[in-house]
Amino acid sequence: MFFFVGEEERPVPTHKIILQASGKFRLCSSDDESDEDVIQLQDVACPILHALLQYISESQLGSLWALSTQFEPHSWAVFPFGIPINVQSLQQLYLTSEYSDISVYVEGYGFIPQSHKIILSLYSVPFAKTFTNGMCESNSSDVCLRDESPKALKAVLEFMYSGGLRIEDTMDFGTLLLQLLLLSDKYGITLLHQGCCKMLLECLSEDSVCPIPQVVSSIPSCKLVEETCERQFAMRFNYYTTASLGFILLDEATFRSIIQVVDELMMNSTPEHLFKERVQLVNDLLPSVHFPLLPSPLLKKLENTNLSRQISAFGKLVSLPSSSKNMYLLGKRV
Repeated sequence: MFFFVGEEERPVPTHKIILQASGKFRLCSSDDESDEDVIQLQDVACPILHALLQYISESQLGSLWALSTQFEPHSWAVFPFGIPINVQSLQQLYLTSEYSDISVYVEGYGFIPQSHKIILSLYSVPFAKTFTNGMCESNSSDVCLRDESPKALKAVLEFMYSGGLRIEDTMDFGTLLLQLLLLSDKYGITLLHQGCCKMLLECLSEDSVCPIPQVVSSIPSCKLVEETCERQFAMRFNYYTTASLGFILLDEATFRSIIQVVDELMMNSTPEHLFKERVQLVNDLLPSVHFPLLPSPLLKKLENTNLSRQISAFGKLVSLPSSSKNMYLLGKRV
């Protein structure tokens, strides 16, 4: 749509969906036969209108009282770049598909609710590039996505139009949350990514500690979530290795990280602090472990751990086989 400003009627283009969601601009319905909306502002200078539009799109305040009184732009700032959009108005536009200019097609499923290119572009740089790269996608009103969950994509759109992450507490809550996390990483939706990570940490449970690292290990920005899961697994190692089926699905790198957690904790703590009343059980049960049967390379690694240094009985037992082997070899030479 366009504003025609001043007596010379200079055209100033803008986005209809942003204006409709941020104030009372009395725009035509998307069902109207006219190709585009036009608002005449003969008594307004271009710099003033530009300032108003800049305030709406970037939330930069200035001496705009007279013009803002006329159009009543809102002052909420829950969207990217602090755009002052009325959440209720934007959600209504999403529900009715008013002014929509893009339809998302999910391969193998069909179309999900229509949306607006400008809203998708505000949240996602990849979407913004798709709609502005000058290729066929820029002029198309359809975008096709493959290998994506329709339910997760709908949740992404609902987040974009509400500014908040809301997921119903159902049986597939955890699965949907992880799918949202992957989508937010794939399409660069930073606010959604932060919300998913926060919710994952808040909802961390015995059932989710194993599945989460399998998903987030490939996402560098989820390091905190991954390390939190590994720490919880390490502190309840006996439970997760006996009662959780997810344990057998962990890859070697994740399992190594879990093992190293206790070793790192030992650097700044003591066995008594970490194991508390179980320290005596450790000392009692260690002699029952047949360390000589373990592979020599593994024993060598165990010798150089904080466990060996902090728990003397453990250190003696893992070093005994290698000592015995050296004595045996020495005897043969003699």
